[in-house]
Amino acid sequence: MRRLAGMAVAALVAGVAWSGNAFAQAKIVDGPEVRWKLAAWGKPRAGTANVETLRKFMDERTGGKFKIQIGYESFGQPKELLDLLKVGSLEMTNICASYHPEKLPVYSALDLPFLPIANTDVQEKVHNAFHKHPLVIKEMAGWKAMPYLSALLPNNEFVGRGKAPKTVEDFKGMRVRALAGIGRRSDWRTEAHSHGREPRRAVNRQ
Repeated sequence: MRRLAGMAVAALVAGVAWSGNAFAQAKIVDGPEVRWKLAAWGKPRAGTANVETLRKFMDERTGGKFKIQIGYESFGQPKELLDLLKVGSLEMTNICASYHPEKLPVYSALDLPFLPIANTDVQEKVHNAFHKHPLVIKEMAGWKAMPYLSALLPNNEFVGRGKAPKTVEDFKGMRVRALAGIGRRSDWRTEAHSHGREPRRAVNRQ
């Protein structure tokens, strides 16, 4: 029941937070005292600025009644956070589908290379529409979760040294570092290497 009350307050406050001129106009939202755990990894950085801002905003706009504790690997390792969310050990978590593509095969679509996303404005619209897709909602529901927001950072494409490959044939003989399922789906000799992907947030539905 407390978690449901927290979700209601979170939805209300966050809805205000991401509307126009929110930080200047939002008023205090009264409600129950709520404590949430949000799991992340690494250190505070550009990719976690949004949840750090959310934590501060929720605290300020509820008069200190809604507290979000962000744990950087103190609540679990990146590959197990979705499982911890499902069993209710967390209320919210960062996720990276490419760290465990077998758990989120549909959601991994956002990590496909060469998506025609020109800038962060387009990226935001794509992610918001993607989060509403029935297959994404169904997949997340299987983890008792719902997608909440993305860290809008540029996706890294291919970078390297020497002559730039222009065709698929040019990749012959090259070694490519690729993430998880993306690497396994390629026809190149690859080394799976997990790093530098943008985290996304999932919230426990209960």
